[in-house]
Amino acid sequence: MNLQNVLWSTRGEDWGFRFLLHPNINVASRNWLEIYEEVFKYKQVSVSDYTCRGKINLLENRSFFYVAFIFTDPERRKDRSGRVIPHELVYFDAEYLEVEFDDFNLKNRIWNMVSDTYSTLYPLPANEMNSKKVVVDGEAPLIIQVDSDFLFSESNDKRRISVPIKISVILVIIVLVTTVVFAFKYFTSQPEVESSQILIEQNSDIETESYSYLGGGDLQP
Repeated sequence: MNLQNVLWSTRGEDWGFRFLLHPNINVASRNWLEIYEEVFKYKQVSVSDYTCRGKINLLENRSFFYVAFIFTDPERRKDRSGRVIPHELVYFDAEYLEVEFDDFNLKNRIWNMVSDTYSTLYPLPANEMNSKKVVVDGEAPLIIQVDSDFLFSESNDKRRISVPIKISVILVIIVLVTTVVFAFKYFTSQPEVESSQILIEQNSDIETESYSYLGGGDLQP
């Protein structure tokens, strides 16, 4: 078991979802958020216990097998909003995952290797957590102090990555809705203009006929 093959996402008591570990694989043309979303694309939002296996392209012309897990924190720890914290683990392997233990034991083995690290990180304030990074030292995870800008450049925080995308989607929706509303108002106002023009023309004809009738010599005294 090698933690350098593990993608681990979770949140703490005060800090939001982020990748605490990702595999030591240079996925130059992709990012780990994109890979994470592809692995868990069939997961339902409310699921708290989930396991799946699959195959994914991490490198050009090279696929990796994976086993993915979602499970609630074994100690039932909660964030400051009172929600029980979930953990998301993905184990990647270039070879077919015919491991000597089943999925349940694989999940437990990975968790046993990282649980002490999580116990240290869980209670940290968000601003302090932003300067922490988990690296693999041999077979054990190690917490190191880094500049927060470094973590941002590595796309470690899923929330930071997804916010610009969400804002862009919202702006596109606003533009589309505004365009539809203006188009609807424009086209629905055209018949009223035409009807008003017809009415004006009809009134003009009536007035013209009246003036002509009043001007008739036979009706003058």
